[in-house]
Amino acid sequence: MKILVVGIKDKRFWPLLESFVCNQDNSYKVSIMSENYYEKIFIEEYDIIFLSKHIFEKISIKKKNMIVVDKEKILDFHKVVTFIENYKVQRNRNLRISGKSIFFKNGKVINDIREILFIESKKNRVNFILNISDEELFSYNKLDQIERMLSDYSFVRIHKSYLVNICYIKKIEWGRVILNNGIILPIPKSRYGEIKKKITKEMENL
Repeated sequence: MKILVVGIKDKRFWPLLESFVCNQDNSYKVSIMSENYYEKIFIEEYDIIFLSKHIFEKISIKKKNMIVVDKEKILDFHKVVTFIENYKVQRNRNLRISGKSIFFKNGKVINDIREILFIESKKNRVNFILNISDEELFSYNKLDQIERMLSDYSFVRIHKSYLVNICYIKKIEWGRVILNNGIILPIPKSRYGEIKKKITKEMENL
C-alpha cells in the first residue's frame, strides 16, 4: 500500500503514522513531501494521501482517499488506523482469490489462474489477459496488491505496468519479452539483467 504525506509539519502526526506502519508488513510504503511538491498527488497513484488542510484548500481536485489533517487539531491514532484499515477492506472486496480461482466483484470468475497470460495496469485499473478468452476482466486493485496475491504462482513483475505468467514466455530479448502468441511486452532496459535473471530462475523451478 502506497501512502503519501504532503505538507504536514505537525510533529504530533508522525508517531501515529509510524506506530501503525511499523506494525504492518513491508508492503506499506510511505512517501513524505513538503507542500512544495503537492503536484505528486496528481502525478503518481497513491492508495492513501494524508494532506494538510492548507494544501487541501489549494487544490481543485479532491480524491476519496484523502484525509485532511488540521494542524490545530490532534489526529488520534485510532482515526489513522481506522481510515487505513477501512480503505484496505474496501479495496480487497474488488477481488478475491480462492484456490486456483479469482472472483471479481461483478460476479465474473477466472476458474484457473494458470490461464492468465499477463496482467496489465492501465488507467486506474488492472486488466487480466487470458490465454483462451477475449473476455474483458478487470478490477480496481493496484498491481502491487495483485502481485502479492499471486506470489505463490508463476508470475514475474517485468515492468511497473505488467505482471507476466512465465509459463507463456517464449523468448527474452533486450528490453522485452515475447509470449507464445507473439505478444511483446516491455522490460525497462535499466533492469533488463535483473529481470532476465529472475525469470530464468523462476523457469527453473517450474
